[in-house]
Amino acid sequence: MDGFAVIERLHRDATLRLIPCVAVTALAMIGDKSVIMRAGFDGYITKPIDPEKFVAEIESYLKAKSIQME
Repeated sequence: MDGFAVIERLHRDATLRLIPCVAVTALAMIGDKSVIMRAGFDGYITKPIDPEKFVAEIESYLKAKSIQME
């Protein structure tokens, strides 16, 4: 199952659809981010990841989703 299938299944379930989902992907061509965000992901991080920034990036998406849920 790829990330698109996962996000689709999560969004079908009322109890799971609020889980923040960030795509960590090698899809970094023009237009890929738009496709990923339209699929329902809350964030988009391209590979290779920067280990020094990765945790902070994930935390920023979690905080943003938390604010939206309030």
